[in-house]
Amino acid sequence: MADSAPHDLPLSFGQEQLWFLDRLRPGNSVHSVAAALRIRGDLDIEALRRAFGEIVRRHDTLRACFPDRAGVPVWVPADSADLPLSFTDLGGLPEDRREPEAERLLSEEADAPFDLASGPLIRLGLVRLSGEDHALAVTAHQIVLDSASMEVLLRELGQVYAAFRDGRPPVLPTPLPRYADYAREQRGRSYTASLEYWRKQLDDVPTMLRLPCDRRRPAVRSGRGAVQSFELGSELTTRLTGFSDSRGTTVATTVLAAFKTLLAHYCDQRDITVGTILPNRPQGEPDSAVGQFANTVVLRSDLSGEPGFGEVLRRVDAAAREAAVHGDVPFEELIRVLQPERDPSSTPLFQVLFRASEGCEEAPEFAGLAVERIDLPRTSARFDLTLGVRHLGERLICELEYSTDLFEPATIRRMAGHLRQLLEDALAHPDRPVSALRLLLPAEREQILTGWNDTGSQGGVPRCLHTLFEEQVRRTPEALAVVWRDQRLTYRQLDERANQMAHALRSRGVGAETGVGICLERSAATLVALLAVFKAGGTFIPLDPDYPAERLAFMLSDSHASLLISDATTAAALTGADAVPALLIDRDDPEIRSQPTVPPVTGVLPSNLAGMLYTSGSTGTPKCAMLTHANFANYFHSFEERYGLSRSLRAHLQMASFSFDMFMGDTMRALFTGATLVVCPREVSLSPPELLDLMLQEGINSAEFVPPLLRVFLDHVEASGQSLEFLDFLMAGGDVWYVRDFERARRLCHPGTVMAGTYGLTESAIDNTHFSEGHAGDDPEGALPVGRPLPGSRIYILNSALQPVPPGVAGELYVGGDGVGRGYFGRTALTATRFVPDPFSGVPGARLYRSGDLTRYRPDGTIEIVGRSDHQVKVRGFRVELGEVEEALRGHPDVEDALVILHDKVPGDRHLVAYASVAAGRWPTSAETRPAWERETRARLRDHLRGRLPGFMIPSAIVLLESMPLNSNGKLNRRGLPSPEKELSAQAGGGAEPRTPAEEIIGGIWSAVIGLGGIGVHDNFFSIGGHSLLATQVLARIRTDLGAELPVRAIYESPTIAGLAERAEASLRSGTPTTPPITSLPRVAGQRLPLSFAQRRLWFIDQLEPGSPAYNIASPLRLRGALDREALRRSLEAMVERHEVLRTVFGSDDGEPWQEIRPAPSWELALTDLGGLGPGERTREAERLVSEEAMRPFDLVRGPLMRTELLRLAADEHILLLTMHHLVTDGWSGSVFFEDLAALYAAGGHQERAGLTELPVSYADYAVWQRDWLRDGGLEHQLVYWKDRLANAPAAIELPFDRPREAAGSSAGRVVEFRVPADVLDGIRAVSQASSATVFITLLAAFHCLMGRLTGQDDIVVAVPTAARGRTELDRLVGFFVNTLALRADLSGNPTFRSLLDQVRRVALDGYAHQDVPFEKIVEELNPDRSPWHNPLAQVLFVLQNNAPETAELTGLDVEPVPFDVRTSQFDLGMQLWETDSGLQGMLSYRTELFDADTAERIISLWSTLLHSVAAAPDTRLSDLPLSATRPLAPPPTGAQLPPPPIPDGQTVISLFDAQVRRTPDRIAVVYGATELTYAELGERVDQMAPVLREAGVGPELTVAVALPRSAHLVIATLAVLKAGGCCLPLDPGAPDERLELLPTDCPPVLTVTDRAHAWFLPADLPTLVIGEPRPATPPDVRTPSPQPAGAACVVRAAGEHGEPLGAVLSHQDVLRVITGTGPCPGLGDVFDFTVWEWWGRLLRGSRVTVASRRPAGRAADTSTYPSADRPPGYVLDGAGRRVPPGVVGELYLPGPGPARGYPGRPALTAERFVADPYGPPGGRMYRTGARARLRGDGSVDLVGRADQGGESAVASALPILADGPGDSIAG
Repeated sequence: MADSAPHDLPLSFGQEQLWFLDRLRPGNSVHSVAAALRIRGDLDIEALRRAFGEIVRRHDTLRACFPDRAGVPVWVPADSADLPLSFTDLGGLPEDRREPEAERLLSEEADAPFDLASGPLIRLGLVRLSGEDHALAVTAHQIVLDSASMEVLLRELGQVYAAFRDGRPPVLPTPLPRYADYAREQRGRSYTASLEYWRKQLDDVPTMLRLPCDRRRPAVRSGRGAVQSFELGSELTTRLTGFSDSRGTTVATTVLAAFKTLLAHYCDQRDITVGTILPNRPQGEPDSAVGQFANTVVLRSDLSGEPGFGEVLRRVDAAAREAAVHGDVPFEELIRVLQPERDPSSTPLFQVLFRASEGCEEAPEFAGLAVERIDLPRTSARFDLTLGVRHLGERLICELEYSTDLFEPATIRRMAGHLRQLLEDALAHPDRPVSALRLLLPAEREQILTGWNDTGSQGGVPRCLHTLFEEQVRRTPEALAVVWRDQRLTYRQLDERANQMAHALRSRGVGAETGVGICLERSAATLVALLAVFKAGGTFIPLDPDYPAERLAFMLSDSHASLLISDATTAAALTGADAVPALLIDRDDPEIRSQPTVPPVTGVLPSNLAGMLYTSGSTGTPKCAMLTHANFANYFHSFEERYGLSRSLRAHLQMASFSFDMFMGDTMRALFTGATLVVCPREVSLSPPELLDLMLQEGINSAEFVPPLLRVFLDHVEASGQSLEFLDFLMAGGDVWYVRDFERARRLCHPGTVMAGTYGLTESAIDNTHFSEGHAGDDPEGALPVGRPLPGSRIYILNSALQPVPPGVAGELYVGGDGVGRGYFGRTALTATRFVPDPFSGVPGARLYRSGDLTRYRPDGTIEIVGRSDHQVKVRGFRVELGEVEEALRGHPDVEDALVILHDKVPGDRHLVAYASVAAGRWPTSAETRPAWERETRARLRDHLRGRLPGFMIPSAIVLLESMPLNSNGKLNRRGLPSPEKELSAQAGGGAEPRTPAEEIIGGIWSAVIGLGGIGVHDNFFSIGGHSLLATQVLARIRTDLGAELPVRAIYESPTIAGLAERAEASLRSGTPTTPPITSLPRVAGQRLPLSFAQRRLWFIDQLEPGSPAYNIASPLRLRGALDREALRRSLEAMVERHEVLRTVFGSDDGEPWQEIRPAPSWELALTDLGGLGPGERTREAERLVSEEAMRPFDLVRGPLMRTELLRLAADEHILLLTMHHLVTDGWSGSVFFEDLAALYAAGGHQERAGLTELPVSYADYAVWQRDWLRDGGLEHQLVYWKDRLANAPAAIELPFDRPREAAGSSAGRVVEFRVPADVLDGIRAVSQASSATVFITLLAAFHCLMGRLTGQDDIVVAVPTAARGRTELDRLVGFFVNTLALRADLSGNPTFRSLLDQVRRVALDGYAHQDVPFEKIVEELNPDRSPWHNPLAQVLFVLQNNAPETAELTGLDVEPVPFDVRTSQFDLGMQLWETDSGLQGMLSYRTELFDADTAERIISLWSTLLHSVAAAPDTRLSDLPLSATRPLAPPPTGAQLPPPPIPDGQTVISLFDAQVRRTPDRIAVVYGATELTYAELGERVDQMAPVLREAGVGPELTVAVALPRSAHLVIATLAVLKAGGCCLPLDPGAPDERLELLPTDCPPVLTVTDRAHAWFLPADLPTLVIGEPRPATPPDVRTPSPQPAGAACVVRAAGEHGEPLGAVLSHQDVLRVITGTGPCPGLGDVFDFTVWEWWGRLLRGSRVTVASRRPAGRAADTSTYPSADRPPGYVLDGAGRRVPPGVVGELYLPGPGPARGYPGRPALTAERFVADPYGPPGGRMYRTGARARLRGDGSVDLVGRADQGGESAVASALPILADGPGDSIAG
């Protein structure tokens, strides 16, 4: 095969994968291969270097590098083979330091990463320890060299070294094949046959081995690792060799079989997959080829069926041989084809590697040198675990390379010992089942079986439970025993009542081991009944009344209960209760009370049964665990012995269900120690605030929780700033207690609080282990260990052969000791399976209970749970047999098969998910009908399960399948099941959408807590997976996110989002007096009634702007089909009759408006027939009529305020023109109107047939009610809120208007429509959910942000409409109800968007909680400054519509809205949005007298970009949120792009003026009133004044203040100052006195030029020259020297940070840049009158200057717009220095080459204000003005205020740095 051209060299599959892995984790040495040699003797270093170069030259792959070309790796060989030899001489170090230093250097050499793009990818490092002692390291990246090739390289290196040392040329065979040819051949090969083998071999392969890791697997593998080496001694190696030979296999294969057996033990799996490396050397000269040839193959072995070790070896050997046959398939190609599940935390297909070297790895021969191999320390690991095996003489050397992310060194050392022990046992007993092979060393076994079970307990004397209680009664008869609500019983009272009931039971035949069912709500009576059963000798059977009747009936029957204790109500609801004799505590109370109060004599022994408790059953049937008095007493003694309860327990809280074994634990802990048992009502236990109050009130010092309930309780305690220091005992059991919650509880309790996590089983009497001391765990999300055995219990962790497992290895937990019960009642076979003989106790007949829990030991003997070995799980503290739920599902006729799994969405949030395949023929064939069918089927299945299972066993989700997925072997393929998350998200779909922010927020809370999406507001919480513990989380989130405090019962009484939202809003309104009802008032013809507040405002606006169509609401509809015109007319007539407001007119008396309801008229429906027109003309005419009708004004006095007209376009096509005035309708009313109209039209227009319910009230009734309610103070509480909230709100928002507000005198407007993409809306939804906000609130916050950015204001008020129909009487009324909320946000401090969102959420929710106050009333109370040019309080509107625009559905017609051109706007800006499937649809309305269309379009662009920015980065500060397109704005043109006009060298302002005088002496220069001066006359006047100034002391660099009004004198004086060589400081004498006194102190004037009218208020100590006063003649020899270009020409006044005066000095050259158009400068109003410079610029060009006596109209004192012809540009930048788009407020920066002077004597301030210009030429500077400004669309700039609050504008100070660039654009 010929080699390829260098540019066309292919990579092999393996190289390509290694290149990718390097890109995935660059800088990692995990894929390096290294070898180290110790060389003793006279080493020729030069010969070694040459030999290394020769090796690199002869093997092309060693010269390769792999750069990236467009994302694809290419192989580029280097021309030179000369690679540097790293050499370090340690001869200078002390001898004892050389070895460790050499080892360190070699290790660093091996660990240093390679750069694949540039190479080299192989290196040589040599360390000299002494003259004849060296260490050599050869390191390469595996992309160029595999391990076998490294051996080739070392051998050749020795051979070539010998040749060069001897001075002869090396003679080596040409390496074949060349690697590039091998790679090409590999890629061209067909792997079809082998791939088919691997597909079958790896079908349904386990995703991952469940290795017993010490730490949680990281999300991404780091590659960090270490190595543990160990030997199998010569004796064991010899036995291994012989055994392998006898079985026809290799030693490596035998070790692999043992290793797989070890993994099966460790992982508790029988399908074991391990990778291994095949050399895969090429044909030809395999001993001379160098490159990456090695291939990875997968060795899968089935160890099921309890095979012996010999059989396992046979299976492993066969798999290895088959893998070798098909090992030509590159592993990377296998991955590509099989596409296994990928996870960056692990490697695909296998995570454990086995690597063997059958031959000895010998050191290479170097002539005249002694060479030996050195093992280098390794710090990386490619896999979780790798076992390497190699021969070293008679010994077998093993290495366990392991990921240090997962394993501790001690674990790996134990693993090595276990492998050695397993091999010993396997060789001795090859036919023994591998599950029975011993891993443990004898000492380790003794520690596990005996040492860790030694609790130091001698065991208590077996006692009966009632005896223990009676002994306590005798000790403390008058102590408080039980508290239940208001009921309190002493020990004596409780004992006597129990005794009386016991006698009653005895009289009914109860004796030893008689089963007695107790079915009572948990209370003090329950405890009386429980003790009575014990005293009577019976066995209690707890029956929870909340269980389904079918289950209770089964339990009564199955337990063979002889008697039932209940009450009459509960017993009546029990199915089958009549078949069992009953003692009803209410009915039979007289009988019970007549019994003796002393205990009966029964003869019951501790070995007699005390309880029969039902738990979930795997076959679908609950199982009944039998427990004796001795079993329960053992529990009590274990706690008493371990914790000394009787010494310190005072009051214990009892919260557990009566059917839960924890109830017995609580009872014994309290009543056998003299403490008070406080029975907690169920609703209190689920309400953290009430629970905490109860605990404090009753002096609780001990409590046991189930962990999920404790988690919510801790949340409340932390949030309320309280503690649990009152607790001496805090226990949690029955479910997983997570470390984070354990540590939280520890922090909240006092240091001496005993905290215990308990674990146990009903079958072994409640609790068997406890964790109270030691390290809880490093992972806060991890489960708390279950600890160690309690006294009286023994715990064993065993494998399937009942052999103890090592620490860290999972096995099933078995419980032994005195707590193990009798077994299951009536279930002999099951008892034999679960209660097995105890092989470790030595006590005849002792048994162990198989818990089914997979557990493992920590190294110190602490036990932790890792899962279940059967199908039993724990959910919210309840044990559930998944098989029981599956069996119940299979009992429904719709279900063919079922599978139930436990789904952990997040740690601590567990749900049951059921998969059900439907019965044959029931799966719907139509995809359209399937969703509805699935919802109905799920509902039927839930109802079915509710009748058979308790609530905690009902799956949260039921996934319906056409059939169960199967693998190729016909077994269930669990990996083929659809994602439960997807089903959960879709489960509640189709529900009603939220209508209020509270509903949307609560919906989001439900989705987050339950884990569902698309929940409807009317969905039942408990029907969609909610339960009591989640209910407490929901209420806690409502408390946090809404600020509403709701009791737990609220979610039971109102289990829907709508119901809870209503209660939450009512809670937020608490303190507001009860709303009075709306009543229907009697009607009198001609009666004048008051207007509602909303109507009153619209009436007033109509008076100001009569005839305005601003409040017309037009709804033109296109009707296609056969229209019944008369039915439509009658329907409209009926609508006007039904809704009084539609026949109401409005008048006034003495300015006070009233409304009058007219009689129902006969309605006319005029028809305009356009059918005779041509198609185009017809369309145009229809459009004209639609638009004209929409804009036609209403007469409020004459009415009617609803108009209709019908346009006929064709026989089957009409347009209905329908227009109403806003006074009689709103958005909600539109929906009502069209729904009623549809019903009427369907009934032919006849009300009596339409089925419409009678309206209880009318709009006029509402208006009267509203005014009465306000008058009576009913809304005072809400009004106070608004007055406080809107106090000192800004009068108006300062938007980027194109014209001043004063120009706007009407409501003329337009709209711009736009869309926001779906992906942005999805991002907004994600931000909303993460922030517990609604989409509306998030969009509203974004709108506040936009308004802030557009205005530069940080106090923003936005108008938001609300339906304002808080009463059901108003739901079906047409009328003007909508209210406006003025929602105010504070943007100061530049918060992040998420912070603003939190604020707006609170503001909006508070606003909605106080929405009943009419906006008009708020305006009236606040009485803000009113203006005819803008709305009060809020001038911008924001609306998010829940639905698209409403339309009617008329029978037999296709109806659609007719679009028309909207030409009004009620607000300056109005944003209206709709959510659609494709994103957001929106309209921006704007007042056309304020905004141009392109400005509105620009605002929409900014809005769209802002939403994208918010969705992408909500934690960004507001000023940093990008508003412009992602493409950066182009920088302004630089000088290099467009050179400025030149300034003549050596010229000054005055020299150029003199030149102009000479050019045009007779041209008019100045016009002031009637005065005209030619250029010659002006020059003469200047020449006359200059010597006067010179004589007064004016000269170069000296400042002269010119304080003159606008006149010809001002022009003359300023030029004269320049001619005298001075520096001009123009001052406006029209400014306030104090401003003139603020003269710059760093360049004070030496003289002031003024006139007589203004000289009196100048500073007294300032020399003045008064124009017009007689002065001595100026001597003729007074010279006025010409000023220099760099000399001072002008001082620009500014203010510092604290208002101190500053002065910036400008040279003549600086001024010329401005007035010649080569640099920017704004006008500055009263701070610096730029008009002077405008005059100079005109005069230098020969133009005429017209001087006005006052400032031009419309020019504000604190704003200015520029550039004009004389005003070049600057930059408007945001806080991050980015240019902002037009319309957005930023800070104004003015560019230039650098400050000529800056601030004299103020270098720090100069540096602060004159900053580097990133957009200008190198070295350019720009001036930070401190002025807030915004760009206009035409490039001009509006100055809108100050950014730094420093007083006066400092913009003019920028003049010293005017840019050399052009002045035709503004940078934004």
